[in-house]
Amino acid sequence: MKGREEHKYKSESKMRALLRDKPQYFTGYYNGLFNSCEYLTAQNYTMTAVRFMNYLKENGFIESIEDCNGAMTIDNVNSYLSCLRGRDGGYSSDSAKATTYTALKSFADYLLSRKMISELPFDCGIKRVSVKDPLKQVAMTAAELKKVVERINDNSIGTKRANARREAWKERNLAIFTLLMVTGIRVTALTELNMEDIFWDQKIIRVTDKRRNTYECELDDDSMDILRNWVIKRAELLNKRDCNALFISNRRTRITDKSVRDLVKAYTADFEKHITPHKFRSTFATLLYDQTGDIAYVQQLMNHSRPDTTQRYIVRKPINAEAAKYVNSLLLSLIHI
Repeated sequence: MKGREEHKYKSESKMRALLRDKPQYFTGYYNGLFNSCEYLTAQNYTMTAVRFMNYLKENGFIESIEDCNGAMTIDNVNSYLSCLRGRDGGYSSDSAKATTYTALKSFADYLLSRKMISELPFDCGIKRVSVKDPLKQVAMTAAELKKVVERINDNSIGTKRANARREAWKERNLAIFTLLMVTGIRVTALTELNMEDIFWDQKIIRVTDKRRNTYECELDDDSMDILRNWVIKRAELLNKRDCNALFISNRRTRITDKSVRDLVKAYTADFEKHITPHKFRSTFATLLYDQTGDIAYVQQLMNHSRPDTTQRYIVRKPINAEAAKYVNSLLLSLIHI
């Protein structure tokens, strides 16, 4: 099974199991989204709807989550948006609230179309969440990029016991960070890569984007060597087990998006800025634009359909001129190939 299809199948199975004991309208909403948009969007929007309804019931706004008409009020939606919190316990960013707003509006549109509510509160009193910087992108500096690579090589970010376990996965971690840095690949596309997506002779990897289209990323010789080292280590770790995924977990199955996010967090926990896999994408776009000044070229390599989307990723700060000097040699000057 292809990486994307495998990921999609597992996600859909989990969602349907989760919705099994929920009111039927959740399943109807999910089915409509699943057939019309990216499956991860369908999953995230549906889970937002479930969390919203549970919040209302737990806080006494409604007696039952069956009561959709009583749920979709201006006060209820505003109350939920105002108290959203992130995983760290702090209040959610405007970007997260804007995403929640969009998801709840989609949910309300569905309920209205099924005549389960009588009016759309978003048309009469709920202020749209505005985001000055929707992606909140902060490109990484040269020093930060260098520090990540050094930490992978030195295996020096945790206890001796944790580092001993991590040592066996050094080649994988280096390959993951290499692709994040030199291709700007999205984390889901990264975890969905399969062995047959590497074309060694052409020095190309084939990527499936969130719109289910495929495109190719050309790699330099050194990046290909990093991948080759990982593939050799991967075969050793699998020990003849059957797995088609390029990147595997310690369970010898396809690595998950969460595992990659946790990996990035582990190597960047003490950085002043919050680093996620997507920050590498922003850094890639910024460095590339600093080097070329060609927004159309960056748009092509980022696989964006619109240039204004690409522009949102580019962080204009002088520090990135320094970082651009590293983009082709930073990793490899620190890596023992």
